[in-house]
Amino acid sequence: MSKKQPKRRRNGEGTIYKLNTTGKWRAQYVANGKRHTITGNSYDEVKAKLDKVKVEIREKTYIERNGKTIGTILEENLKNKEHLNRVCESTLLRDRNTANVILKADIAKIPIQQATRQDIQNFLNNIAEMYSNSYLDKIYTHLSNCYKVSVLDHLINENPFAMGAINKPKSVKPDKEVDALTREEQALFIAKLRDPNYTDTYKDVFFFLIETGMRVGEVLALAREDIDMKKNIIHITKTIARDKHDRPILVNHTKTKAGTRDIRLNEHLKKLVQKNTNFRYLFTLPDGRFISTSTINSHFKKICKDCGIRTTIRKRKGKNGAIINENTSTVTTHMLRHTFITRCAEEGMSPKALQTIVGHSDYSITANIYTNLDENYKMEQMKKVEEQLKAINLM
Repeated sequence: MSKKQPKRRRNGEGTIYKLNTTGKWRAQYVANGKRHTITGNSYDEVKAKLDKVKVEIREKTYIERNGKTIGTILEENLKNKEHLNRVCESTLLRDRNTANVILKADIAKIPIQQATRQDIQNFLNNIAEMYSNSYLDKIYTHLSNCYKVSVLDHLINENPFAMGAINKPKSVKPDKEVDALTREEQALFIAKLRDPNYTDTYKDVFFFLIETGMRVGEVLALAREDIDMKKNIIHITKTIARDKHDRPILVNHTKTKAGTRDIRLNEHLKKLVQKNTNFRYLFTLPDGRFISTSTINSHFKKICKDCGIRTTIRKRKGKNGAIINENTSTVTTHMLRHTFITRCAEEGMSPKALQTIVGHSDYSITANIYTNLDENYKMEQMKKVEEQLKAINLM
């Protein structure tokens, strides 16, 4: 008579026992043909873990343990987006810079299967003091995408972001609103550009910006072939962007489809083109390289500081570690585009024409810019309406 074989344990079953050497409790179970171990400080703790595993195996939601960290998954996402060749290098650079906030933090080192909802929430809450709401949005999206692909790859069962279990904190920093220069500020700025005793390498760039409403990258990409001197037309077909190494590169298309457009070349700008001695592109460095948009922004800040426009004191560390207070301005070059749009709206330009001139795909984008019209202009317009109503006895 054959010896009776011990009963074979079914998938997921396990025995709980105590280790004499450490006093810890342990259970082993088999899943997908592999033996796994659970440990804990008490019998009840291990039993609860084992019961949970049994349910997962029975309901086919069991997932093998994997040491893939949040940082590893984020890196994979970045590389996948890069290999798609569907976004420009400047977008990839922005993605990388934002992702680095996560990658340099402790949260990146945690395996995604072990990270708790509170781990993620604590990380987001802590950085809310350092970054703007728009930057927090991008960081939140990176983390959410990590969890989304982890569910698809069967690393985890549930996405806490999709469940609404992770709250996006509000930054302690106020949202920056890019507004237009006032009429007084614009007059000061133009006067400084026209001052023959004031030297700045990029004066002509600023004239193009404030007189056309073009984006900075569009102006810096202008070639002679884009200027029709007979018909007084500027053909806007390309822009300057940044590559993944943060260097300026020419992109043979505009930011949006609506950005490809023709606009008027006025007499002043025509004279600037005529006296420009560059061979192919109107605005380049002496060695022929393209100018970065950040360079133009730095020069704009300096000119506005010299004009006394929106000046402030910025603290920075010197070479010896001492704190240096320096005068600067809070302006950005994009304000010149907003200034052009606002002045055109104040002078009664057709909204549709204005949208087409500045290359906005949606009229609401244009309208949102000039809702903050110059305060003095608004007061003058109210006064004008009051006088007209009084004249016909309606006030």
